[in-house]
Amino acid sequence: YKYRGIYVGGLRPAKNTQEFEKTLPDILEKTFTKEFIVVGPGPHASIIKKLEEKFGKAIKYIPQMPKNKLCTLISSSYYAYTPVKTGGWGFIGDCWGTKTPIVMTHNDGYVTNGLNALVAQNEDDLIRNINRLGEDLKLYQSLQKNGYKEYEKRTPDIVGDILYSIFVKTLDRTKK
Repeated sequence: YKYRGIYVGGLRPAKNTQEFEKTLPDILEKTFTKEFIVVGPGPHASIIKKLEEKFGKAIKYIPQMPKNKLCTLISSSYYAYTPVKTGGWGFIGDCWGTKTPIVMTHNDGYVTNGLNALVAQNEDDLIRNINRLGEDLKLYQSLQKNGYKEYEKRTPDIVGDILYSIFVKTLDRTKK
C-alpha cells in the first residue's frame, strides 16, 4: 500500500520510541503517508494511543501479531521507519527480507545510508527522505534490491553455517 508506513518493535525508552510523539504527526502532516501502523508492546504504547485519538484511522496500533502475519503486513507497507538508536536488527532484517525500504533517524552501523536504508540527519531530513521514497522510483527499487542482498547474507542457514564453523574451530583448538 503506497501510502502506509510501519514500525514493529518494542515501545520503550531503550528503543527511543518516545520520538514517535513528534515524528509521527510530522510524517502524517508533511508526507504522502495516509496510514502509519505501529506493532509492539511497551510503555510508549500510551504515546501511540494518544496519537490514534488525534489522527483517527491514520494511526493504527497493534500490541502484537504472529510473525507470519507481521511479515505480510511489513511487505504490504510502502516503507518502514524506525527511531531505534541501538539494536533493532530483527525489524531491519524483516524489512530487508520483505523488500520494504527503511527510513531511520539513527544508525548504529547496521545500514549503509543511501544504499540499503535512508538515515535522516534530523527531523526535517526524515520527512525529506520519506517524500523521496514516494517521488524517486529508482531510489525505492535500489533500496529494495540492496536491502534484500543484505538479508541474503544473514539467512538462518548462513548464520548457522558460520556458528557451526566457529564451534568446529573451537573444538579443534581444545583437542590440541
